[in-house]
Amino acid sequence: MNPCCSVTAGTLPAVAVNTSGQTTAQSGDMQFNVNTTITDLSTATNPNFWGITVRVTWPGHTGISESLVVSRQDGFTSTLGCTLGGTACQ
Repeated sequence: MNPCCSVTAGTLPAVAVNTSGQTTAQSGDMQFNVNTTITDLSTATNPNFWGITVRVTWPGHTGISESLVVSRQDGFTSTLGCTLGGTACQ
């Protein structure tokens, strides 16, 4: 995770995705939903840790989910400088 980018804990807006990968549904497409939740796991002695949970659901099924813990990595800092929330965070 780029140290230049801010991270906000919470639930991101659900994203509907077509299996074709296209913005609009194509003939034969099936749609699935992606829900992402970010939890701040930081402590005073261990700052900058987050839990990320992603759940993918589709019609007629509760779906699957995966979770992982992420932290800041200085190797991802932009060589152009570190402007918090800058274009490197898009």
